Amino acid sequence: MRMNVHRSIVVLLFCLGLAFPAHGQTYDPATDFSTTQNPSGAWTFGWSAGLSGKLHIYQDCAEVPSSHFWEDKTILSANDPHVGYSWHDAMVDDIPPHKMLMHPGRQNQFSHCIFTAPSAGIYDVHATFTSIARGGPHVYILQNGMSMGGQVLREDKPWAFAPEPVTLETGDTIDFAVGVGLNRVFFSNETTFSLVISKH
Repeated sequence: MRMNVHRSIVVLLFCLGLAFPAHGQTYDPATDFSTTQNPSGAWTFGWSAGLSGKLHIYQDCAEVPSSHFWEDKTILSANDPHVGYSWHDAMVDDIPPHKMLMHPGRQNQFSHCIFTAPSAGIYDVHATFTSIARGGPHVYILQNGMSMGGQVLREDKPWAFAPEPVTLETGDTIDFAVGVGLNRVFFSNETTFSLVISKH
C-alpha cells in the first residue's frame, strides 16, 4: 500500500511538472526590457567615463521613434549615450525591429548592458553585435571586470560572441559595453545586439 501511495505521488508530481528539476532559466534583455525600472531583474543599464570606471545607472527612460532609450539627461547629447530597445515590427531609420541598442556618449562615455547572476551556476552566453552606422564602435565583454573578449565593428558586419560556458557565483557580472571606435568620436556608433544568457 505504501509503495502504491509513493508511486501515485511521483506520478502526480510528474504531471504537475514538479518531480524533476526545471530547465535552466534564460535571460534576454530584449524580452526582459522595462520602461519603468533600471535595474530590472538581472539587467542593469548605465554609463561610465572609463571602461572599468564607476557605473552611473541610467535614470531616465525616453521614447523616440520606434524605440525606448534608457539615458542620463545630465550628460545627454543627441540622445547619447544610451541603452535601448526597438519595439517596432519593421525597419525604422536603419534600426531593425526587436533589437537591443547601445551607443557611447559625446565625452567618450562607455555605455553598458550588465548581467548580474541571480544564483550560482554554469551559464551559456550567446551574443551578436552589429554596427548600423559607419563609426566603427568598439564592443567589450567583461566578466567581473576582466576581459572576456571584444571587437571593433564594421558597418553591417555582425560579430558573434559565444564563449565556453562560464561559472558564476551569485552577484557576479558579465558586462557588455560599447565605446568609441574607429572614428574616434561618438557619432555614428549605434550598435544593435541580440543577447541570451542561459543557466544550465
